Amino acid sequence: MADEIAVQFDRRPIAEAATEIAGHIRTFWKPRMRRALLAAIDSGADTAPVVHAAAAAAAAARVERCQDERCQDERCQDELSLAGA
Repeated sequence: MADEIAVQFDRRPIAEAATEIAGHIRTFWKPRMRRALLAAIDSGADTAPVVHAAAAAAAAARVERCQDERCQDERCQDELSLAGA
């Protein structure tokens, strides 16, 4: 699904597209969908480079709000793991 969203931004610079896609992921995707995206990326799925950048941007934005590695919010744990915290 992330690649389908990425197609909508294919004419924009990668940084701009990644920011927009990350915002969509943070706003509309449920935690299980974010976990599935992270699992796909971790397993080496063939996803667009902008999708990798968007996942990292979504994680970084969340980590800025939640720096506590002991946080029990599953959204934080998913995103902290992607950010390498």
